[in-house]
Amino acid sequence: MKKEEKDFNFQDLFVPLTTKRAIIFIAIIGILVYFNSLFNGFVWDDHVLNNLNYHPLDFSSYFGINTFNNAGYYYRPFALLYYQLIYYLTNNFTFFYHFFQLLLHFSNCVLILLFFKKFISQKIAFLMSVIFLIHPINVESVVYIAAALGPLSFFFGMISLIFCTKKSLSRKDFAIIFLMTCLSLFTKETGTIFIFLSLIFRWLFKYQKLIQLAILQIIAFLIYIVLRVSVIGISFSSNSGVSVIHASTLIKILTIPAVLKYYLQTFVFPSKLLVSQLWIVNKITVADFIFPLFIDFLFFLTMGLIGRYVHKKNKEQFKLFIFWVYWVMLGFILLLPIFPLYMTVADRYFYFPIVGLLGIIGQLIQIQSKKISFKTKKVFLIGILTVLTLLVIRTIIRNSDWYSDLTLFSHDAKGEFNYVVEDNLAVALEKKGDYKNALKHAQNAIKLLPNDVNFHDLASIYESMGDKQNAAKYYIISSKAKNYTNNYKHYELIDEKLGRGLILYADSKYAESFLNTSLKDYPDFPILQAEYAIALYKNKNKEKAVSILQSEYKKTTNKVIFSLYNEINSNKSLGQVLLFLNP
Repeated sequence: MKKEEKDFNFQDLFVPLTTKRAIIFIAIIGILVYFNSLFNGFVWDDHVLNNLNYHPLDFSSYFGINTFNNAGYYYRPFALLYYQLIYYLTNNFTFFYHFFQLLLHFSNCVLILLFFKKFISQKIAFLMSVIFLIHPINVESVVYIAAALGPLSFFFGMISLIFCTKKSLSRKDFAIIFLMTCLSLFTKETGTIFIFLSLIFRWLFKYQKLIQLAILQIIAFLIYIVLRVSVIGISFSSNSGVSVIHASTLIKILTIPAVLKYYLQTFVFPSKLLVSQLWIVNKITVADFIFPLFIDFLFFLTMGLIGRYVHKKNKEQFKLFIFWVYWVMLGFILLLPIFPLYMTVADRYFYFPIVGLLGIIGQLIQIQSKKISFKTKKVFLIGILTVLTLLVIRTIIRNSDWYSDLTLFSHDAKGEFNYVVEDNLAVALEKKGDYKNALKHAQNAIKLLPNDVNFHDLASIYESMGDKQNAAKYYIISSKAKNYTNNYKHYELIDEKLGRGLILYADSKYAESFLNTSLKDYPDFPILQAEYAIALYKNKNKEKAVSILQSEYKKTTNKVIFSLYNEINSNKSLGQVLLFLNP
């Protein structure tokens, strides 16, 4: 007699919830929620990636001056390697940038699951990792390609932290911890937080080899600092166009409550999601200071009451609670305007602190779940499913905002008025061919901050309109204007754009002089060398132009450089050579 087939039961998919099943569900949910983001284009600073072909795949170049190692603020050697690998493997196809970043986010969710289930049940750990996966405040970290460094540094840091939670550490464990800590630091400086967390964890739970681990982590940190200082130095200046950086100490203090309130409010109710928020609180008002201060007070009071409750129930559990509090506080400290952040608030800054909050929530649910009735659990489950559904909808909607520069900045300009939003909207409108509105927003940006980027983008709009006179005028003004976010120097990519504009529309001698000066700041940027050679050729100095291109090709083997070299060396017309500036 045949054995009766068992009827399909939907519950069998989830029970028992093994780690393997949990990981599969994370992948499925993530694909469903972020699927529409895979077809987004380059947005905002993502366009920098279009120039990665000018950086050779060379180990030494990652630790020297480049797009990600500059200005005394950033030293991120591993960043260039990450983006270059995707660039060369996929030919700059945006889908794959989004795919790898989404895969990175999935991996971080899995690491959070593995870390959480050390302390709470598998089901609750899975729930917390899903919230992290789908929460709208993380959209900026997941779909904004230029923000991939945060999740990437987090990935390495979490691996290091997971190994640090082992009671007994072998030589192999120490080697992995050291490697992951270095990779986290060299991807983004916020990797420093994981050094503190690993030491705090072993101190709280009285695990052995704390001193050895501390020495190892300090060595990793010192290696980072020594390389950073030797290559770019450390700057504590306030050369930024961001209002909160230029603000007085009093203004920064007044802004702190509103900053914390923004993140707490967005975590609980993520309705207002905007990029490039540069607002400050410059006076005490009920709406901008007193109310945010009250909300922050309620939050810390609640944390205190939860801590007291956990301490009464289980002192061992209280150690875990203290660890989560350290996690949240370390994350909050980096959000404060006392640091030279380029935005007052940014959703991607919350990628780390949110994990600490989820840890506290997960621990509280774990403690309470043993006491509530089956009926209450059903109500709780319905509530959780409702919240998750709302979060999913909000995330999918926010993904669509990031489809292009035009969709993002058209949407966010309705809620945020500053020079970054206005300038980027102007550039997006220019690409659309709406020059009238593009000019209006570009002029708004210049009124708010008359820097090199804003003047350049105004010149570009005039160029697109066919107004060569104004294009030349504003390219020259831009070349003389300051960049407040790079120690008053132009960024290499702005110099490249200005070099092109000046060669085409301004006095050729001035263009040559500008590019010659620019190369003193960025001698290893091939496109600037190419433009300098074109300027020399335009000024009848073929011999020097050929020499520069020949030397540059030996260093980079760049096909564009080689092609330009052949054109100039064979005495092609100036018109044909200038085509390299408008490929």
